[in-house]
Formats: sequence, C-alpha cells, structure tokens
Amino acid sequence: MGEDRWLCTLMVQSGWRIEYCAAAENSTYCPEDFDEFFKQRRRWVVSTLANLALLVKEWSTISRLNHRVSVVFLLYQVVHLFATLIGPSSIILVVTGGLTYAWSINPTISVILQVVVMVLFALVCLTSSSKTQLNAAKFLSVLYTIVMAAVMVGTAVEVAKEMSKTDDAPFIDPSFPISTTTLYLAIVVGIFLLTGMMHPSEFYCLLHGFWFFLCIPAGYLILMIYSICNITDQSWGTREVKDSSVRVMPKNSQDRLIAVFKKVFFCCFTKMETRLIESQTEAGTRRSMRLDSVSESLVPTADTKTASSSIRRMSYVNEAFDAVDDEHVGFSNTEEDDEQFFDWKGVPVEQWLGRDFKAYDSVVKKFKDNGFENTTFISKMTETELKDIGIKSTGQKHFLMEKIKKLPDFEVVVTVPKDVNSWLNTIGLLMYKDNFKQEQITSSKDMEVLKTFTRSKIELELKITKIGHIKRLMHAIAKLRNPIR
Repeated sequence: MGEDRWLCTLMVQSGWRIEYCAAAENSTYCPEDFDEFFKQRRRWVVSTLANLALLVKEWSTISRLNHRVSVVFLLYQVVHLFATLIGPSSIILVVTGGLTYAWSINPTISVILQVVVMVLFALVCLTSSSKTQLNAAKFLSVLYTIVMAAVMVGTAVEVAKEMSKTDDAPFIDPSFPISTTTLYLAIVVGIFLLTGMMHPSEFYCLLHGFWFFLCIPAGYLILMIYSICNITDQSWGTREVKDSSVRVMPKNSQDRLIAVFKKVFFCCFTKMETRLIESQTEAGTRRSMRLDSVSESLVPTADTKTASSSIRRMSYVNEAFDAVDDEHVGFSNTEEDDEQFFDWKGVPVEQWLGRDFKAYDSVVKKFKDNGFENTTFISKMTETELKDIGIKSTGQKHFLMEKIKKLPDFEVVVTVPKDVNSWLNTIGLLMYKDNFKQEQITSSKDMEVLKTFTRSKIELELKITKIGHIKRLMHAIAKLRNPIR
C-alpha cells in the first residue's frame, strides 16, 4: 500500500538523500476505467497521509539522523499534509461559490446540501459492498461534473467582479479583497503554471486542465471519502487474479438478444440444456486440472540450435510481462476439441502445418529454430513475429496468421511451484533444467530471483536464446507467485 512512499520514508529516516530530477521521464500503465482508478488511488491517498504524518511526527529523529533534511522541507510536509486534510472542505467552498454566481443558490443551503450528500456517501462506503460504493461514486462524480460546468462559469464571473472591484464581490474580509474561490483557483493554477514552466516541452499538457477542473470534486472530495472509509481494506484492488480461467469472449448482437430472451422466458430452459452447460463446466475444470498434472515423460524434444539473427529483433517479447495479467485461456465446447487442442504438449509444427504447404521444410525449420516447435508456442504469435523468424512472403504470412487465429491460447496457471523442474515441465521447457541448476535455481524459494530477470539476463545467464522459449519463459515468470514461508 504505497510501498514506494514507505521506502522513501525509511530511506530519509536512515540518512539517505532523495533528489528531484526535472529531466526524468516515467512510463507506466495507467488505470483504464473508473473502478480501477478509484481502487488504485484508494491505496495512494491513505499511504500519502500516513507517510506525511509519520515524517512530521518523527521530525526530531529524522533531522538528527539526516542532516540534509531542512526546516523548509518540514514546513513543506506540514503544508502538504494540511492541504490534503482540508481538501474536501475546500472543494465544497469552491463549488458553493460557483453555484452562488451561476444559479444564485444560497451559500448556506449549498454547503449543507453537499455535507449531507457526502455524509450519506460515507455511510454507503462503510456499510455496503465495493461494487455499490463504486457505483455511488460514479453517480456523484457525474453529478459533480455537471455542477462544475456551471461552477466554471460562475467562478469566471466571480473573478471578473473581484478584478473590477465591484461592491457585491464576496470578499473574505474587507481588508482582504479576495474570495475563497478565487484564492483556491489562483493557488491551483499557479502550481500548474510553475510546473509547466519547469517542463516547457510538455507545457501543452496544461490544456487538459479543463478536464481536471471538471473532475476536481471526484478526485479531492469523493475519492478522499472513499479512501478513508476503506482504510482497512488490505486488498490491492487492481492486482488480484481473476477466479475464472476461461476467457469471456465478446458477444455479438445476436448472442445478446438470445441472452435477453432466455432471461425473460426462463421457464423454456430445458433440463437437457442445463445438463449441457454443467457438462461443459466440468470439462473446463478437467482441462485446467490436466494443465497442472502433466508428466515429465511428455516433454517435447527441443532443437538446441540458436537463432541469433532473430534475437536482436525480438524486443516485443518484453511485452509478455505487460499483457499476461489480463489474458485467460479460451476453451472449446466439445470433448473432441478438448482432446485435440488442450493436450498441454500441443501439436508438432510439422503436423500442424501439413505437407501440402509450400516451402514446408524451410518454414518448419524456421519455426523450430526459433522455439515455436508446437502449437502451444505458436498460438500467440503475431505477424511481426512471423516476419522476425524469417517468413517474408505476404501470402505465407496471411495463411499462417489465419491458422494461428484458430489455435486456442496456451495459458500458464498462476501458482506457487513446488520446484523449478515441475514448473519447467508444466510450461514445456524442461529441457533447460540443467541451465537453471547451474545458476543455483532449484527450489521454489530460489525462483523468486526470476522476477528480476530481463531478456538479456535470460540469454546470458540461462543460455536460452530461442525467441519462442524466451517469450514463454517471460510469460511464465509473470505468473509466478512467491511462497509465503
């Protein structure tokens, strides 16, 4: 829960120095939907508050152990903590000021109404399920976004009146002729302008400040309440492995229409159809169990030749780490398909390609030399990968891609393996067991170090150079889970 902030706090406490680098660039994967965004920020908000409070509380100890920490830094932390705590009330005042000018709503009524709504939302967060909380947060976010559009106009009018020094401008005090709304807006705009000037090449990003303004209540009011109310939630929220091992394929309009009719006319569901669904579910369970209980005697023989000319072009295998968490294996509907395609060792490339394929011998050799010796390795290949292993003909690439699309994905099960041999056996790479043994990677505990392995480390230390095998190994490493003890 905010482990990076916690690590920085511990480092500062121990005398380390953390410096700001304006030229640094960061690349990450951001949340793509509302639920994921709120769950991620739920952890970040409370971790920020906890670390700020700890720094302020332990200030005397930190300053004694770390001479680089100055009083200015302490004041910055105090201001940051204070601003975070009063953020929700500041948003309520900003919205109230804007509504007063936009719709002439009484400020007292506006404040009371918003406080009541937020108290009700807090009760929802404390008593209901996560899904209900997020649905309520979505509703309030949309509602506040609409209100903020009016607030934007009202705020502009308010600032204009203050600048023209009209008599009806809502000043905080006659001796301080600036309203709360204008003061807050000036501080926020000033911070972003200062940041933009420090990063001139990205100054254009400030144009998105319009959307930021509309979503201020969602981020600084609704999210704050959601985070505090869920402070005891220890789940990551965005990193849990989905229970189902079956990919939910997108439905077309016909399937959706049939589903609606089945819900309306549920009495027409026959016992035979129900039994069919149950048998398909059991078949999927048996298939999943077979993936976990494979025999070493079934390990396919691998060609040990390398493909150094293609390795230098295979940067795409690094994407395996990023994509695996959202992928799930898709199962077919019949036992015949189950026996044909879901045998973990797959169909050899020679049998899959067929003798009638033009340039059969050379294409088979290219597949095997690059580690795509059976359909479990071939199933997730892309057109770029075909090109990288030496398939240049447009017609051949099109033909092969059509065949590849028909193959079911080979999915590595998320698990804590017993040892490296059983794990390699499960993913079809047992031929490399001696390579792992040579690097002193044999037990489940030893395998924790694999999380640090990059493609270059795999090539240099494990002596694995085939594109398909490296891709499979990186895919499997991403699914590894460390033992608790």
